[in-house]
Amino acid sequence: FKDPKSGTTWTQASGVIRAAYDAGITPAQVRANPSILPVVPFFENIFGKAANTTFTGSATANYFYSVYNTYGGSDLDALNDMDRLRLSNGTCISVYGCNTFFANQAAGITSYTNEGRGSFHGATLVLRRALSKGWGFDFNYTLSHSIDNASGTEGGGGLGNQDAFNPNSFKASSNFDIRHNITTNYVIEVPVGKGKKFLGNSNKWVDGAIGGWQVSALGSYRSGLPLSVSNAGIYPTNYLSSAIGILKPGATMPAYGRYDQTGSPNGFASTTAASAFMGQYPGTTGNRNIIRRPAYYNTDISISKYFKMPIEGHRLQVRGEAFNGFNNVNFGAPNLSLANPATFGQITTASDARVMQFAMRYEF
Repeated sequence: FKDPKSGTTWTQASGVIRAAYDAGITPAQVRANPSILPVVPFFENIFGKAANTTFTGSATANYFYSVYNTYGGSDLDALNDMDRLRLSNGTCISVYGCNTFFANQAAGITSYTNEGRGSFHGATLVLRRALSKGWGFDFNYTLSHSIDNASGTEGGGGLGNQDAFNPNSFKASSNFDIRHNITTNYVIEVPVGKGKKFLGNSNKWVDGAIGGWQVSALGSYRSGLPLSVSNAGIYPTNYLSSAIGILKPGATMPAYGRYDQTGSPNGFASTTAASAFMGQYPGTTGNRNIIRRPAYYNTDISISKYFKMPIEGHRLQVRGEAFNGFNNVNFGAPNLSLANPATFGQITTASDARVMQFAMRYEF
């Protein structure tokens, strides 16, 4: 929305007062000394009647106070007040009348359109040995990158694109982007017992005790999935999607870790990583999926033994299986809300611990 007199938009004007706030000017300071904040032509021209409404001062100062004090930094909540509230004499604050920026019935309407864009590029390396002479394996490695402007099913809702007029502004690594993915499996028949390399002449009793053993495993590793930093409860651009975080200008990505300074599981080396981020600027879309959650490791193991039965072609198998056999801890998603800096990056969930099961199967 452009002010025809100043030629500036609401986004530009809101960026000016945001810069003042980031520079350390507080709502209390503005209320005590409104002139500390230079006037912004957009607010003076569009919401000039806001002057002296909360305290004696310019429309810019009162607008700033509404954004950063009354609504804690939520630009659209302040804009909505300026757009719908009436003064004591019944007139609207906005020079264009009430409900210029927001319809009277709703603050937003969800719509569906064919604007989803995505691409995937990848390369896969496969090493394989077919089962022969009692052993075989597969090793698969995929290096890939998935990019889109929204990750979800075609009919799914809540994809949260901040800018309905420019869907591609949300372009980033897909929520399901796995940059490195390794899967392995192997089967080994222990070469001991009748007809095997070791103790191949064993009688049926010895063979029954030491022969027929088999070990197999499924292993997997994948790099962490992307996540966005949340600035929940703040609405700078779209009333249907709360703000996401961005790196502060000049800041670098904090060091990843596994435990923080408190000894708690954390995606970063310290909860102070929160200080490297800030909420997106008003009227912008922020930076989606700039964080990676911890990587995932898992190994499922099976040990089995066959017993030959008196009837030819019949045998009994006894097996034990362990899912997450090494009991590796795979952490869940970290807390990435700027509203909770004291626990920023900390993780309170994990995938299942080791699960074991045992089975007996008669084959014929």
